[in-house]
Formats: sequence, C-alpha cells, structure tokens
Amino acid sequence: MYRALGEGRLSTGEAIELGVVQAPDADWADRIAPFLIHKGGDWNYHIRLTLSQPLDGLETRFYVGHVGGQPIAHVTSRSDSVLRELLTDRGFRLTAPLPGFLTAGGHARDLTLWIRG
Repeated sequence: MYRALGEGRLSTGEAIELGVVQAPDADWADRIAPFLIHKGGDWNYHIRLTLSQPLDGLETRFYVGHVGGQPIAHVTSRSDSVLRELLTDRGFRLTAPLPGFLTAGGHARDLTLWIRG
C-alpha cells in the first residue's frame, strides 16, 4: 500500500513526490527491488519476498522519492525518527530531501548519502 507524504523539488526544479510503501505491494515490487539491487545477497531476497507476500508479522516499509512513479530516492530511518541513509539516482538531487522531517521532530545525524550510477 502506497501513501503520499509530501512533495519537494529537485535541483532541476522538477517535482518529486515522497511517500511510503508498506509491504507487501505488488504494484511497487518491480520498481523498488531493482532500485535497491545494490544492497546485495540476503537483503535482495528479503526485499523481493516482503514486497510479494506477508511475512508473519514482519512489517516492512520503503520510504521513496519518485518522479512519475519511478523511484529516484530511497530513505532509511530508524523508529526514533533518525534519518540514516539517503540513496539517490545520479542526475537527481533533492533541494529539500524530506519536507517537514525536521519540523516534525526528526533528526538527521550520521547520515550516509549514496549516489547510484
């Protein structure tokens, strides 16, 4: 299930929508799994499996930034609202990665920025 969280602008001025995909979600499976293929090994297995079927009470959410439904950014955070990782496709840069994140009490520390490509 996808839920929109907000919108932002890329450095190009192009609009990006930020949202959360709660697995399982067949509509997003073929877009998220290839985008996160860099994780490798067991992570890839988990990502594909959780997007395709319920996993005995395990809840998995994918926070994505997308342009026209195509993921260009993935955000990893912990339950305590600490931003952990921001992955963006080369050529896409966010001017404000998470609108409202800091004002909602989130913290960005120990941030790892991954750039694909």
